[in-house]
Amino acid sequence: MGPNGEHFGDSKTANFLAMEAVHEHLASEEGNFDVPHLRGKLHVGKDVFNPTMTLASPLLAASIDTQSDEDILDMFTGTGYVGLVAAQNGARVVACDLNPKAVECARNNATTLNLDSKFISIQSDLFDALGSAQFDLISANPPLFPGQLKSRTTC
Repeated sequence: MGPNGEHFGDSKTANFLAMEAVHEHLASEEGNFDVPHLRGKLHVGKDVFNPTMTLASPLLAASIDTQSDEDILDMFTGTGYVGLVAAQNGARVVACDLNPKAVECARNNATTLNLDSKFISIQSDLFDALGSAQFDLISANPPLFPGQLKSRTTC
């Protein structure tokens, strides 16, 4: 039963609606956050996925074993969280996202954390804007939510 007493008929529908509500919450939660493995606060902008709401982003950030002078691609960067951790560990990072608000958010986080020389953020639909660039490691943390795609940048 829904919050207004509506009947959904089956648990699959109820789970789907619950996930949609979670997505709306994740997309609207903005501010400055402490996140594991990042030295400094992470700013989450409006309409940018908040990596503090799931375990996947911190686990991915913890698993990235980067060396100085490695070239890393952070695909679906969002706030830049995973790429920023790699940059703090000495890697050169190209962070890309289709969402222009995410690109700006990641770029601003790099500036705030004094990582401009190690981190660039670009708007790209997957590899489209990357040309023939090659990387030592590619990190990808796509936003996986059930539901109908409303646009190329909004679930």
